[in-house]
Amino acid sequence: MFNLEGFSPICPQLRRTTKLAKWAFIFTLTSTALLWYMGRGQKDKYSPLGCSSLKSEKFNWGQINPSDQLVYTTCFGVWQFARLKVPMDWNSTSPVGSQVTIAIIKIPVPVSVTDHRYGGAVLLNPGGPGGSGVDLIFSEGANLTKIINPLSSPEMLSSGKYFGLISFDPRGVNNTTPHLPCFSDPFSYDVWGYQEEADGIDHISDISLSLAWARAKALMETCAQDNDISKHMNTVPVVRDMVEIIERHGEWRAVTERTKWGKEDEKLLYWGFSYGTILGQTFGAMYPNRIGRMVLDGVGDLGDYYNTVWMRGLNDTDKIMSKFFDYCIVAGKDKCALNIDNSTSSELRGSVESLISSLHQDPIAVAGNRTRGPEIITYSDVMMMIRKLIYRPLDYFPEMADLLADIVHGNGSAFAAYKQRAHKPTCPFSKSNSDHDSCQTYSGGWEVTKAILCSDGRDITNTTKEDFRGIRKALYQQSRWMGEFWSTVTLPCVHWRVRPKWGITADEIKGETSHPILWIGNTLDPVTPLANAHAMSKRFPGSVVLQQNSEGHVCISSPSVCTYGHVRNYFQTGDLPAAGTVCQPDQLPFGHMTASGDDLSGEDEISSLELRNEKGL
Repeated sequence: MFNLEGFSPICPQLRRTTKLAKWAFIFTLTSTALLWYMGRGQKDKYSPLGCSSLKSEKFNWGQINPSDQLVYTTCFGVWQFARLKVPMDWNSTSPVGSQVTIAIIKIPVPVSVTDHRYGGAVLLNPGGPGGSGVDLIFSEGANLTKIINPLSSPEMLSSGKYFGLISFDPRGVNNTTPHLPCFSDPFSYDVWGYQEEADGIDHISDISLSLAWARAKALMETCAQDNDISKHMNTVPVVRDMVEIIERHGEWRAVTERTKWGKEDEKLLYWGFSYGTILGQTFGAMYPNRIGRMVLDGVGDLGDYYNTVWMRGLNDTDKIMSKFFDYCIVAGKDKCALNIDNSTSSELRGSVESLISSLHQDPIAVAGNRTRGPEIITYSDVMMMIRKLIYRPLDYFPEMADLLADIVHGNGSAFAAYKQRAHKPTCPFSKSNSDHDSCQTYSGGWEVTKAILCSDGRDITNTTKEDFRGIRKALYQQSRWMGEFWSTVTLPCVHWRVRPKWGITADEIKGETSHPILWIGNTLDPVTPLANAHAMSKRFPGSVVLQQNSEGHVCISSPSVCTYGHVRNYFQTGDLPAAGTVCQPDQLPFGHMTASGDDLSGEDEISSLELRNEKGL
């Protein structure tokens, strides 16, 4: 249902801490307006700690003091960081209760808050659940800023509204503390991951089912041993944290620029991706009068999520794989390595399915060389690769074609290298948030995602192994390419006995918001089908669904001049696109260009191309 690939709709690797200096350089090249603003002497009176006090090469959140207000530290000339203290239990009356310290990152608005063009700060959530909003800003902040802010025409620059971005790591995630203590050290974490990869997923194997069942039980019982954070990291407390963030942002604005602060009346400007749409819908139900703008992109079904069903996410998944084979045929052998004989789409599918079926009994043995060790390629390896890459067909279909060609027509050496590149040891927990080349920072992984979604969902601890066997079979029948993995999403919930202190049900999430919601759905999305957006929009009167006629997860997986124009106009004016609007993508996989057919300005076309060039696409 959600962006469970890498916990972000943008990049699969975003759960690993990004190298700040590298992204600072990229951002410097692509965001001159922000740098102009920050370089003209704008002083943040809430920033007592400068980056000179931090080790910029090995940035560590622990060097920023937590506060009840938003006390920002500007680092790398671009981003501002803060650590906001909030109650662990929002409903507790104790004055000395436990606290959560939320890691917050901001891209400032490129005009003064007293300027008539000041629009405010848009809060972002990348999805997951368990996605890092901090990593999202590092990776996509420059691009998202360009989408929502005015274009370079004199008229828009003088009259348009300018927005900044704020994002955060939710409870239990990445740089926010405390963490969910599921592993005592990085070695045990790495060993667990390698064992899980070796166990694999296979719907026809009783051994695979039993291993998955036992592993889920061991992991979730370990994670549940901390009864403090585990009861307070579900969606509802995070919604309340969002209220606190926008309140404290209003306070910061009032203190730094002597502007009015609408205490308890600050409006939320929000763009949520994937699970971020569940977070947004829940916010809309709990605080309907505090919606200023809300874009929900890649929409999750509330009933599916909060009822721990997860049966409404794979309706269109296999259609995307059909498109893969079709695109490969059109691309020809020069652009699609799998199509070496200019075969038909059905012939390509047949050769791939035949190879995958054989891997159940006969994994491919690949000898090692000077750059990597020996490897085997299993059925599960190939299925997990496909699962990852269909999230972003525009970017990854060519790579998927290369890897499939390597095992269908080659010796598997390229696939073995792909598999081993993903293996990088975890840094010592004491060195989290540092810039390391030899290891990856631990930021919480699948265990955090599982704890959040299982706490949100209804209690299914009475599910038996035989019940689960039926669930796995049903999901496999729904999707040949994703069903087996999808069954493992809710399996941990069978063994999660922690119930949240403050929750909500799907039936409670509905109502009329103070400003109507803009929903976005791709024609073919692997885990959040377009039908979800239409179904959820009926719960919120006045909202509108914008369809993007592309494949992949959330609209940014396939940039569209048309879609970006509607999103910008919504933030700028509040106007929704006409009901039934369908936007075309700017490009199709394997380099096929499209004509969007919209009437937006040429500057928008330049903007879209710039976005893709900046991403190296």
